[in-house]
Amino acid sequence: MAWRLSRFTSALGAAALAAALTACDSGGPSDAGGRSGSLTVWLTIDARESWPDLVASTNKRFAKRYPQTEVKVQYQQWTSKNQKIDAALAGQNVPDVVEMGNSETTNYIVNGAFAPLDKGDYDHSEDWLPA
Repeated sequence: MAWRLSRFTSALGAAALAAALTACDSGGPSDAGGRSGSLTVWLTIDARESWPDLVASTNKRFAKRYPQTEVKVQYQQWTSKNQKIDAALAGQNVPDVVEMGNSETTNYIVNGAFAPLDKGDYDHSEDWLPA
Protein backbone atom coordinates (compact mmCIF):
# COMPACT_ATOMS: atom_id res chain seq x y z
CA MET A 1 0.00 0.00 0.00
CA ALA A 2 1.34 3.40 -0.91
CA TRP A 3 -0.15 5.28 2.08
CA ARG A 4 -2.20 4.90 5.22
CA LEU A 5 -4.56 7.25 6.98
CA SER A 6 -3.20 5.80 10.22
CA ARG A 7 -1.76 2.57 11.54
CA PHE A 8 -4.85 1.76 13.55
CA THR A 9 -7.98 3.87 13.71
CA SER A 10 -11.00 3.22 15.86
CA ALA A 11 -14.41 4.08 14.49
CA LEU A 12 -17.10 3.82 17.12
CA GLY A 13 -19.81 2.60 14.79
CA ALA A 14 -20.63 3.18 11.17
CA ALA A 15 -21.82 6.72 11.88
CA ALA A 16 -18.37 7.60 13.17
CA LEU A 17 -16.86 5.91 10.14
CA ALA A 18 -19.08 8.00 7.89
CA ALA A 19 -18.02 11.17 9.68
CA ALA A 20 -14.35 10.22 9.43
CA LEU A 21 -14.43 9.34 5.75
CA THR A 22 -16.67 12.19 4.69
CA ALA A 23 -14.34 14.58 6.48
CA CYS A 24 -12.05 13.87 3.56
CA ASP A 25 -14.79 15.04 1.19
CA SER A 26 -14.25 18.78 1.41
CA GLY A 27 -14.32 19.53 -2.28
CA GLY A 28 -13.96 18.08 -5.74
CA PRO A 29 -11.95 15.09 -6.88
CA SER A 30 -8.44 14.75 -5.55
CA ASP A 31 -5.64 12.33 -6.18
CA ALA A 32 -4.48 12.69 -2.55
CA GLY A 33 -1.18 14.12 -3.65
CA GLY A 34 -0.68 11.48 -6.33
CA ARG A 35 -0.94 8.66 -3.82
CA SER A 36 -2.73 5.48 -4.70
CA GLY A 37 -3.40 2.18 -3.08
CA SER A 38 -6.09 0.72 -0.92
CA LEU A 39 -7.81 1.40 2.36
CA THR A 40 -8.97 -1.63 4.35
CA VAL A 41 -12.03 -1.02 6.53
CA TRP A 42 -13.33 -3.56 9.02
CA LEU A 43 -16.98 -3.09 9.92
CA THR A 44 -19.15 -5.38 11.97
CA ILE A 45 -21.83 -7.46 10.35
CA ASP A 46 -24.34 -4.97 11.83
CA ALA A 47 -23.22 -2.35 9.31
CA ARG A 48 -24.01 -4.65 6.39
CA GLU A 49 -27.40 -5.61 7.82
CA SER A 50 -28.54 -2.37 9.46
CA TRP A 51 -27.09 0.53 7.45
CA PRO A 52 -25.84 -0.68 4.06
CA ASP A 53 -26.99 2.54 2.37
CA LEU A 54 -24.80 4.62 4.71
CA VAL A 55 -21.77 2.45 3.98
CA ALA A 56 -22.41 2.58 0.22
CA SER A 57 -22.90 6.36 0.13
CA THR A 58 -19.80 6.95 2.26
CA ASN A 59 -17.71 4.75 -0.03
CA LYS A 60 -19.10 6.56 -3.07
CA ARG A 61 -18.15 10.00 -1.68
CA PHE A 62 -14.70 8.74 -0.70
CA ALA A 63 -14.14 7.25 -4.18
CA LYS A 64 -15.07 10.56 -5.77
CA ARG A 65 -12.60 12.46 -3.57
CA TYR A 66 -9.81 9.84 -3.80
CA PRO A 67 -10.28 8.05 -7.14
CA GLN A 68 -6.90 6.29 -6.96
CA THR A 69 -7.65 4.67 -3.61
CA GLU A 70 -9.68 1.48 -3.44
CA VAL A 71 -11.76 0.98 -0.29
CA LYS A 72 -11.96 -2.65 0.76
CA VAL A 73 -14.79 -3.12 3.26
CA GLN A 74 -14.57 -6.40 5.15
CA TYR A 75 -17.38 -7.39 7.51
CA GLN A 76 -16.42 -9.00 10.82
CA GLN A 77 -18.40 -10.86 13.47
CA TRP A 78 -18.43 -9.22 16.90
CA THR A 79 -17.43 -12.52 18.54
CA SER A 80 -14.16 -12.95 16.62
CA LYS A 81 -13.22 -9.40 15.63
CA ASN A 82 -10.95 -8.65 18.59
CA GLN A 83 -8.99 -11.86 18.08
CA LYS A 84 -8.57 -10.95 14.40
CA ILE A 85 -7.40 -7.45 15.32
CA ASP A 86 -4.86 -8.86 17.77
CA ALA A 87 -3.58 -11.31 15.14
CA ALA A 88 -3.39 -8.55 12.53
CA LEU A 89 -1.41 -6.31 14.89
CA ALA A 90 1.01 -9.13 15.65
CA GLY A 91 1.46 -9.89 11.95
CA GLN A 92 1.78 -6.29 10.76
CA ASN A 93 -1.19 -6.70 8.36
CA VAL A 94 -3.34 -4.13 10.12
CA PRO A 95 -6.62 -2.76 8.72
CA ASP A 96 -6.69 1.01 8.30
CA VAL A 97 -10.10 1.58 9.92
CA VAL A 98 -11.83 -0.64 12.46
CA GLU A 99 -15.34 -0.27 13.84
CA MET A 100 -15.30 -0.84 17.59
CA GLY A 101 -17.91 -0.68 20.30
CA ASN A 102 -17.40 1.39 23.43
CA SER A 103 -17.12 -1.65 25.69
CA GLU A 104 -14.32 -3.30 23.71
CA THR A 105 -12.04 -0.26 23.41
CA THR A 106 -10.96 -0.33 27.06
CA ASN A 107 -8.50 -3.18 26.55
CA TYR A 108 -6.83 -1.36 23.68
CA ILE A 109 -6.72 1.94 25.58
CA VAL A 110 -5.15 0.29 28.64
CA ASN A 111 -2.52 -1.39 26.46
CA GLY A 112 -1.59 1.80 24.62
CA ALA A 113 -2.89 0.73 21.21
CA PHE A 114 -4.43 4.11 20.39
CA ALA A 115 -2.47 7.20 19.48
CA PRO A 116 -3.82 10.57 20.57
CA LEU A 117 -5.48 12.66 17.87
CA ASP A 118 -5.56 16.43 17.58
CA LYS A 119 -9.08 17.23 16.42
CA GLY A 120 -7.72 20.45 14.93
CA ASP A 121 -5.91 18.36 12.28
CA TYR A 122 -9.17 17.06 10.80
CA ASP A 123 -11.92 18.78 8.85
CA HIS A 124 -15.41 18.34 10.33
CA SER A 125 -14.03 16.96 13.62
CA GLU A 126 -16.79 18.88 15.41
CA ASP A 127 -19.10 16.14 14.09
CA TRP A 128 -17.21 13.34 15.84
CA LEU A 129 -18.84 11.40 18.64
CA PRO A 130 -17.61 12.53 22.07
CA ALA A 131 -16.23 9.05 22.84
